[in-house]
Amino acid sequence: MSYKAVKLTKRKHKLYKKYGDAKHPAYVKANRAANREIRRAKRSFDKKLAMNIDADRKSFFAYVRSRSRARREVGPLVDTLGNTSVLPHEMANEFNNYFASVFSIEDTSNMPSADKIFHGTVSEELHEITVTRGIAPRFSVRANLVSGVYQ
Repeated sequence: MSYKAVKLTKRKHKLYKKYGDAKHPAYVKANRAANREIRRAKRSFDKKLAMNIDADRKSFFAYVRSRSRARREVGPLVDTLGNTSVLPHEMANEFNNYFASVFSIEDTSNMPSADKIFHGTVSEELHEITVTRGIAPRFSVRANLVSGVYQ
């Protein structure tokens, strides 16, 4: 907050103590002036951060992180039975149980088979590879990669 905003806020508090009423015309006027100056100071602070982002990234991202509504803490968790977990090791166990329930044991007897790409021996397929620098119709490999395979 700027010096002017602090000064106007103190004046507003002093007037409230003096009159004890938020509807008194002097307090209402001081409140408007203080709020206007606070908004102006916030805008000025935001502009200064934006203009200085290249030189001072740390303060910019600290400000953005402070304005975020996301929390870093994990609150109390409720399991499937309705029990509440508050302690860190209990919450860790609850997360472990949840993530373990996602993964299941697969039935390996019904696994699909992969299609064959090569239909022959390896040496036959290597002879079909075109050794060019451009793109060939079936396989294209650089010359220096396959040059030792033919020998």
